[in-house]
Amino acid sequence: MINVIMAGFDIGTTNIKLALFDEKVRMLWNRSARTPLLKMNNGDMLPAKRLFEVVVEIFSSIPEELRKDIVSIGISSLGETVFPMGKDGPLFDGLIWYSRSTLKEFNEFMKKVSEDEVFKVTALRPSWIFSLFKMIWFYKNFPELAGKIVTWLDVADYITYMFTGSIGMDRCIASRSLFLDVTNGNWSKKILDLSGIPSEHLPPLIESGVERGFVKKDIAKELGLSRRVVVTTAGQDHIAAAFSSGAFKEKNILNSTGTTECIVWGGDKALLDVFLRRAISSFNGGIHVFPDEYYLLEGIPTGGFAVEWFLKKILKENFDMLEDLDLRETSVVFFPFLRGRFEQEKINGAFFDLKDEHDRIDLLMAILESLAFETKKMVDDLKKIGLKNNYEIVAVGGGARNSLLLQIKANVLKVPVKVLRVHNATSLGAALISGIASGIFDDWEDAFKKGFNISKVFYPQNVDYYPAKYERYMTLFEKVFKKE
Repeated sequence: MINVIMAGFDIGTTNIKLALFDEKVRMLWNRSARTPLLKMNNGDMLPAKRLFEVVVEIFSSIPEELRKDIVSIGISSLGETVFPMGKDGPLFDGLIWYSRSTLKEFNEFMKKVSEDEVFKVTALRPSWIFSLFKMIWFYKNFPELAGKIVTWLDVADYITYMFTGSIGMDRCIASRSLFLDVTNGNWSKKILDLSGIPSEHLPPLIESGVERGFVKKDIAKELGLSRRVVVTTAGQDHIAAAFSSGAFKEKNILNSTGTTECIVWGGDKALLDVFLRRAISSFNGGIHVFPDEYYLLEGIPTGGFAVEWFLKKILKENFDMLEDLDLRETSVVFFPFLRGRFEQEKINGAFFDLKDEHDRIDLLMAILESLAFETKKMVDDLKKIGLKNNYEIVAVGGGARNSLLLQIKANVLKVPVKVLRVHNATSLGAALISGIASGIFDDWEDAFKKGFNISKVFYPQNVDYYPAKYERYMTLFEKVFKKE
């Protein structure tokens, strides 16, 4: 008889996912719904009130016999998006992370400070995507509401607030604000002064996995929950997944392919110190969900989205098409920058080396290869700061269901690519972290060991074809896209 259930929310760009696990970390139930987005010219808005309604709708769909045994809820979410909060709730919707509405604010701010100064404080390479510029945009465009602001909350902390009334910001998610001094874990006075944002509008900072309170009486009654259900935040989605995948203490590398494509590597303060000396020219750093750890993250805005774009918008096909394909060598090269790169927002995606002999399969193979090549670029940079050749890579996200893509990545990287048994590593990580907060697990290591389970491994094959193709990819990249 089940009597202890952990719930893990993954509030992502495309979907909101919820999964339930028992104390042996067996998944009992899962459900997803589309993330409600409002279409705008320069990027979408995330409607605060509708977002919580969808969260409640998903929770309400849990079978009653499972709902009554839930003891903890962990909430992980996308980063960068923030909501201005008044005394009665959200004052406005949040700009989604990829919204380019903030380009003007970003460019104006960067006239006041150098990229190097910002990097040394925040471990971030300045970009228009970060929360700081969304906040400045709001103050500039809605001055009549600015005086009503009590605080700002990120997505996970907003949902936590709605469940419990707790006000605070998860330090891991705050790492994506461009406000956080990563070396001491506090808000940066220097960045704050430059921004002109009132310090009293910033919330208290709280670690991931800390009990934030119990579900409020009215919410518990509506959802059929016990009044003793513990709620906690579980960091940014990629980092919650990094925990459940073992990407901490310089162990595994997480490769997440969802809407975006990214890799995450975790380590201690010594690794962060090397990184802050600009030993490599890529990656961003931040505070890990795992205690006293930091992470390095790099990615591109369009990972799995590039595959979805080509299948659905160009070919008018669905993902089932990938199941019938075999590997094919092709001279076509694709660059998956359909939404630019984080540090080069104005560049675009492109096909190269097209000939009349090529068909749609060649183009699709080139897209899949491009994601593997981008992953290799990231991994090669990590090797410059200490990553050993015997590293292991764990694939998660929607792309972990794409066997063809995973095989190509194994071939390109020349290392085995492992797949977690639970595909949604973020929901798993969030649930495990909620289990830590509620005392189900002894500690973080105990939670990880009980939750880490590999279902499949892809081993390198046909590795001779890819080095020359990767060299061609990098040659074109240097000529066409490399920053001056």
